[in-house]
Amino acid sequence: MIARVPPEPRRIRRRAALSLNHNVHQGYYGEVFVRAIGVAAGLVASRADLDVNGVDMGFEETSDRGGIRAPEIKVQVKTWSAPRSSGPYWDFDGLTEVQFNKLAGPGFRTPRFLVVVVVPTDSPAYCSADDGQLRLSHAAYWVSLRDQDPIADPGDKRRRRVRIPKANLLTPDSLRSLLDDDPEVGR
Repeated sequence: MIARVPPEPRRIRRRAALSLNHNVHQGYYGEVFVRAIGVAAGLVASRADLDVNGVDMGFEETSDRGGIRAPEIKVQVKTWSAPRSSGPYWDFDGLTEVQFNKLAGPGFRTPRFLVVVVVPTDSPAYCSADDGQLRLSHAAYWVSLRDQDPIADPGDKRRRRVRIPKANLLTPDSLRSLLDDDPEVGR
């Protein structure tokens, strides 16, 4: 009987770290952050192929809710690493007038919301994990611009400040509540 020599263990090659542009990385993190909240809420998340109409993703309920079949919403996700506030509001200056108009005013068949994710300035602080939890930093806030008038002759270089209530913390429960058929919320 000839003894076989076991093969050497396979070495795992380390690949070079993925190098994303800081803004791309931050924006991608924000979208994944919001998507994680949607998944925790038990909603079906979908991503737009192109952001040409002011929407990054949508969330849909898989069952009927209050007579509405498969309610859904659409959201534009923005990230913010240097938040400014005044009293009970965040003062967000990250939308151009063109972007604002794609969310503002009534008449959308599907309610639209702006979701702003407040993120750490350094990407290594985006998340931490141990055997008990995965923690994503920091928090997301939502606002409906349905009651805002669209800007006549909007510019793609001019900014439009949006005041976001600090009370509008995005959680699985608050995200599910945005799917309610409440005209005061987002239609």
